[in-house]
Amino acid sequence: IMADGLPPGDDGTSSAPGLSKTELKRRLKAERIAKEKAEKKAAAAAASAGAASGGASGSKKAAGGGPAISSGEDDDVDPSKYYELRCKTVTDMKASGGHPYPHKFHVSHSVAEFVAEFSPEGIVDAGARL
Repeated sequence: IMADGLPPGDDGTSSAPGLSKTELKRRLKAERIAKEKAEKKAAAAAASAGAASGGASGSKKAAGGGPAISSGEDDDVDPSKYYELRCKTVTDMKASGGHPYPHKFHVSHSVAEFVAEFSPEGIVDAGARL
């Protein structure tokens, strides 16, 4: 028994005797994460059920034939599925004539031209942002 009257390893905050503060925090965090995942899964199920009844799909094609836009479920995508989707997007971009990772790009303005055209009165204060 320690000076404060509690047995060693028990600080009075744990619900089970003998659990350290670190173990208690770890378990509480795991419970919180499991709860958040369950809520996210329920929300996704509700959204997909709503989309199925409304006739809308989970992803939309970007304007101009660009890559598919996800409905915000990127956090839960399986890594292998993410890889497949990314490979398909890159292949589609190459097929449409674009390059997904361009080596060079066209420069349309010099720094002086940019400052003259886009800053107020053609003058940029030192340290100012445009």
